[in-house]
Amino acid sequence: MTKPLHHIVCPTLASMRALAAVGCLAGLFVPALALAGPDRTGEQIYRQQCAHCHGASGEGVQDEYGKPLAGDKSVGELSALIAKTMPADDPGECAGPDADRVAAFIYDAFYSPVAQERNRPARVELSRLTVRQYRQSIADLVGSFRWNGHWGEQRGLQGEYFKSRKFRKEDRVIDRLDPVVDFNFGAASPQPEKIKPEEFAIRWHGGLLAPETGNYEIILVSENASRLWLNDNVKPLIDATVKSGSDTEHRETIRLLGGRVYPLRLETFKSKEAKEKSASITLKWQLPHRAAEVIPARNLSPQNYPPVCVISAAFPPDDRSLGYERGASISEAWQHASTDAALEVSEYVVAHLDELAGVRGTPPDRDKRLR
Repeated sequence: MTKPLHHIVCPTLASMRALAAVGCLAGLFVPALALAGPDRTGEQIYRQQCAHCHGASGEGVQDEYGKPLAGDKSVGELSALIAKTMPADDPGECAGPDADRVAAFIYDAFYSPVAQERNRPARVELSRLTVRQYRQSIADLVGSFRWNGHWGEQRGLQGEYFKSRKFRKEDRVIDRLDPVVDFNFGAASPQPEKIKPEEFAIRWHGGLLAPETGNYEIILVSENASRLWLNDNVKPLIDATVKSGSDTEHRETIRLLGGRVYPLRLETFKSKEAKEKSASITLKWQLPHRAAEVIPARNLSPQNYPPVCVISAAFPPDDRSLGYERGASISEAWQHASTDAALEVSEYVVAHLDELAGVRGTPPDRDKRLR
C-alpha cells in the first residue's frame, strides 16, 4: 500500500533538520578540536593560552601582566622561557613544539625590535619649504593675478628722446633701442638735427633680469636730474630730480629673486633753468659679491613687465647638513619668520588690491604714460 505523500515528505524534513543540527554541532566543536590538536599554529596557541594575560598583540593586560611583550631575546631563548613559565596557571603545559611555535609567532608579530618598529604608528613630521622655495612661491602666487611679460629676443631698453624737458607725446622725436644706458653727451645733444643741446629729456623703459637672488646695489650716475623706478611703477627707487651740491652718483639697495624680470623705467632731463653745461647718464649695478658694472644688454629687455612680489622678511638659514639646501622641521624661528612674511604679503596685497583684482594693471600702453 502506497504511503500518503506527507508521510514521505515529513521524514525527509526530519532528516534535513537532523543534518542541520549535526552541522551546527560540528561548527562548534571542530575549531575547539583543531585548537587542541597537534597542528595548531603558534598564533592559535597564543590566543588560547596566553592572550588573556598578555593581550591580543602583546600589549599587556592590567591586573594580569601589564608589561608589553617586547625585548631582544632570540626565538630559542623565548621558547625556553615559555616552556618554563607559561601558562601562568600551569607552567610547563606549553612546551616542546608548542613553545617553539608560540615563540616564533610572538617574535615575528610584536616582540622583536623589527616587529616593534613595523607596528609603531606612522610619525607625522612637518617639513617646511626652503627659504628660496618660500620666496619663489609667494612671487608665483601673487604673480598669478597679474598679466605675463614676454622676454623676447631683443636686448636693451627702449629709449624715447624728447626735444623739451617735458615727457609729452608730441615732443618725442626719437624712439630707439639702446643696448645699455651709458651716455656722455657733453655739451651736445643726443641728436643735433632734432634736439637742441640746451634742453631735452630721455626716458628708458623695459625689464631687468636678475641672474641670482640677493641684494643688488643699483647705481645711477648723472649730472642731470634723474629718476629710476625698479619693480615699483609708483615709487622711485632713486629720485635725484633735486640735486644736492655736486653729487652725481646715487646708490640704493634692492632685493631681487634670481631668474625673474622686473619692470624698469629711467628718466633724465636737461633744462635751461638749471643752466647745465653738459649731460651724461650711466646705469650700473653691483651684484652680490661682485664688482660694480654697467648693467649689460643681456640682462635688459625693451618689453613691459609687471612688478614681482619680493618678500624681505628675514628667515633662519636652511639646514645644509646633507650638503644642499633643504627644508628642516618647523621651528619657532621659522614660525616667527613666516608670520612676519605673511603680514608683509598681506600689506603688499592691500597696497596693490585694485591691480591684483583686475580693476587696473593690464600691460601699459607706452603713450598713455607720457605726461
